[in-house]
Amino acid sequence: LNEPPHDPENTRVRWISQQEMRFDVDESLDLAPDTGGVGADSFAIYDVEVCNRDALPDGPCVELPNAFATVPEPTVTVATPDIICTAEADVSITLTGTGFLDINGALPSVNVPTIAEPIVADSVDEKSCTSIGPPAAGVRTCTSLVFKIPMGALEPTAAGEDPATYDVTVTNPIPTGADEPCVTTTPVVLTVVPPPAITDIQPDLLCDAEASTSVELTGTGFLTVDGTPATVNLDGATDDRAYTDAVASNCMNVMGPTETVQICTTLTFTVPQDAVSQDLYDVTVTNPAPPNCTSDAVKLLITDAPVISGLVPQAECAGLVSAQITVNGTFLRVDGVDPTATFDGGPVTVSGVSGCTALAGPPDIDEAVETCTSLLIDVPDFDAPDVTPPEPDVPQGSYDIVLTNPAPPGCSSAAIPYAVVDPPTVTSVIPTEVCEDVPRTFTITGTNFTLSSIVTLD
Repeated sequence: LNEPPHDPENTRVRWISQQEMRFDVDESLDLAPDTGGVGADSFAIYDVEVCNRDALPDGPCVELPNAFATVPEPTVTVATPDIICTAEADVSITLTGTGFLDINGALPSVNVPTIAEPIVADSVDEKSCTSIGPPAAGVRTCTSLVFKIPMGALEPTAAGEDPATYDVTVTNPIPTGADEPCVTTTPVVLTVVPPPAITDIQPDLLCDAEASTSVELTGTGFLTVDGTPATVNLDGATDDRAYTDAVASNCMNVMGPTETVQICTTLTFTVPQDAVSQDLYDVTVTNPAPPNCTSDAVKLLITDAPVISGLVPQAECAGLVSAQITVNGTFLRVDGVDPTATFDGGPVTVSGVSGCTALAGPPDIDEAVETCTSLLIDVPDFDAPDVTPPEPDVPQGSYDIVLTNPAPPGCSSAAIPYAVVDPPTVTSVIPTEVCEDVPRTFTITGTNFTLSSIVTLD
């Protein structure tokens, strides 16, 4: 380090006292192994020899074997994950590289811009570490460490903000006697994305009883990662669903991550026919891992088809048909619009809706929806122009009555038959005369008798 003759200007080697000499090691000596080595190739151990040759060219020498070790600067090659969302929770990240020093339990720190203090690593991967040994007892060089980004520490944390990138480096702890720590010179890039947000859902009211329904979500921050789209979650009082096959559109590439990442503003998913029960659902979007933040909820009302539980009357005699029929069951009124009804396939007037209670409405969904239990329908007049009384208004027969909820959500009930029968006729009674105090059985002959027919003596 200091070639003879002794050079008074040489400051690399200097006496502190008659018992202590110091010398400096710097990068110009090129004593460290090449950067990027692992295991035994990640450090070098040197002997120190001191010779009294200034006055005596062949003076005596003394050697201290295994005097000190050198290591290269740490390197960082991979961050896992390298795309994160910090809006909801702390995020643990594994850094892979070389030369991460564990000095008697003191671990490297990780430097992330905008975070004021370096983040001390939580741990190193024990399997990735190699002990340097004497003279650096208690020192290990490792290739993997884990650190944690606190929740909310890196922007963006608010929905609708743009993704951001950060250069991440590692600083090793300072060895005893050293002046400065070693720091990585080439960073890895960490990408931070905002949580998704839903600004609109269309439709927000649907019926899944008759067909599958496509639902479109509009918003911000819907991610696809290596082709995997965000998940749409439906959470109801008794039924939960997760749709992992949503289709993203209106997308832009996110630069930085090793994965292929797109950020999108539209997400479309399909509610299969008869998939879920009637309920007001919370709809959220969860981005795929690794960011996997979840949006706030919007509401989706999924309804059943209307149900007719009974008709009053269920059947009538031709010529005595009521002007209106009461239809009991469950059906919807939407924004004050009543359901429609058909009688034998033709539309009829609905009036007198009753038994209504609020089911859902603003601000949860756009529409004001009520569920009702009873309504009146006007019976159509079947009279032809050339037919005059006493012919019946509604001929004998069976007539299907069907209710359809207003759209949205639509859907129709199963058909319920309403029967019109001709009145009974009597053509003969046998016997025609009986003794008052003698029981007799009568035989009545005629038409249109039923098991519920009632015989009246007048």
